[in-house]
Amino acid sequence: MNKVINEGYQMQPTVSITRQTPADVGDFVLNMLSLNQDCGDIADEISRIEDNASVLYNLAAATQNALRQQIRESMYVSTVSEFREEFINQNQISASTATLDFVAGSATAALITETVLSPTLAVGSNSVGTTTDDIGTLQTGTPTNLFTWTGELLEIIVTFPTATKINRLILVPDDYKGYEITSLTTSADGSLFNDVLNSLNVGSIVLNAAGGKYSGTTTVDFPPQSVVSMRIVLENRVDGTTIPLRSMSLTQRSYQATATITSTVQTSPTGLVVFSADQLVTSPYVSIAYQISSDGVNFTTIVPGPVTLPANWWYRALFSRSSNAFQAASQPLVQTTADPSYSSGFTLVSSATTTISPTTVERVLVIESITQPILLQDTPIPGTLSVRQGTVYLTPAQFTLDSGNNLSILITVSTVTVSYQTSAAGSVNTAALQPYYTAILREVTFSS
Repeated sequence: MNKVINEGYQMQPTVSITRQTPADVGDFVLNMLSLNQDCGDIADEISRIEDNASVLYNLAAATQNALRQQIRESMYVSTVSEFREEFINQNQISASTATLDFVAGSATAALITETVLSPTLAVGSNSVGTTTDDIGTLQTGTPTNLFTWTGELLEIIVTFPTATKINRLILVPDDYKGYEITSLTTSADGSLFNDVLNSLNVGSIVLNAAGGKYSGTTTVDFPPQSVVSMRIVLENRVDGTTIPLRSMSLTQRSYQATATITSTVQTSPTGLVVFSADQLVTSPYVSIAYQISSDGVNFTTIVPGPVTLPANWWYRALFSRSSNAFQAASQPLVQTTADPSYSSGFTLVSSATTTISPTTVERVLVIESITQPILLQDTPIPGTLSVRQGTVYLTPAQFTLDSGNNLSILITVSTVTVSYQTSAAGSVNTAALQPYYTAILREVTFSS
């Protein structure tokens, strides 16, 4: 034992009891005291080893984070011919009322609150593979935690006891071997599901190092959803053997209505350049306006495309959220004289809502003077939409409903009655989601 533990502790020598002599209570007590002291020494040594290990682990983690940041800054550095703002540090930003997330590499309107949620996680029945790990540990956030799914497809079912507002998902994989989020859907009532990937205009999200700007995490910000149930499907597209995850978190983030970001003075590139921005803007609720200045005081609005930069220049991004758009969204149809494309496209004669169940309602809309597609603010449950003229129902070949809920009548009609079933937590809740909406800016580029 003394050879193994060589950190200042020494095991006590045992006391021999002479055979065939009268018993002495001290023989037993002395040995027990020695063994008790030895046990204390062993416990102290284990505690010291744990303390040393934790210090070394934290040092390794800090070194790893510093190395990652060096890699990120070298990958996204600006050059003479190209200015890049990736929001991975504040080196090129002089003033900001926005929230800059240097881990995710994004900018949003000023963050008011952020709540980490605690739903119930379960492995879905569509998963392909097995595991001996507890999927619930993904929410603990312990750095040493590891959940390993042995197989090519993992379906994670997330449930909440009541409808909960969510607008961010963070996944931390253990390595980067071709994992993808191939499906991400949410439901406010368990019957009608929204495709989050479609709202982000992507078919899948790759969980590779570049996907998280070399931060080690994959952060998915999306338009806010009221969620009772969420389905996340992860696939291993390379070897199909395992899907290891360190952690997963869902958060609820609320934002201010406006914010601005102003860069430091830049001297390159100059002249005629191409301006572009990687952004997530949910129209008509939020928007980002871009401006350029030659003196840091007077700014001129620019749009993506060709821009002429002076010898010294500043750029500015302005985030805004429209309260009027949310008021309009609480109506059954978009009807506003401020929007020419819909002001004369149809006339809503009447609308009625009937409760079918605690989670489902039926909408009946009477519409006339139809000259353009009708934007429904609710998403009809598949198989429930019907359109009739008087008592005659239109056939499926006489009307269409696209993925954006634009209803087009393909024949000439005077007045139609549109009926469908939809979630009871439908578009009327859009106004309640207002504080959780923000535009997201991921990159600004000026290239010569």
